[in-house]
Amino acid sequence: MADQPTLAAPPNPYGAVQRVVAIAATVGIAAAIVALIDGIVLMVKRKVTECPDGHFFPEGTKNFDCYAHPRLAEGLAISALAVTLAALLLIAALASLAALKPRGETSAADPVRPV
Repeated sequence: MADQPTLAAPPNPYGAVQRVVAIAATVGIAAAIVALIDGIVLMVKRKVTECPDGHFFPEGTKNFDCYAHPRLAEGLAISALAVTLAALLLIAALASLAALKPRGETSAADPVRPV
């Protein structure tokens, strides 16, 4: 086994670019997560409003308040946009990292190639 020559991986001239892509993707995903949290908070905020005429309250009700979610649509839109942005960012980052990977480089996930 010691007699077999080992193949050295060629130098990667795109190493710095790959790091920049990974950092940009991480920052973008973090921003999308913050936007998702913000959208969810907007959706769940509610305020007490006047109940409409004829509103039915079941027996045993102790709280006769009616609530409205005035920012539900905006929160839903921000959340949907954040999830879409995160998915697109992840796809773009993975595609660019795959394009920058040198052809001779192998990783642990690659199948063993016969010499």
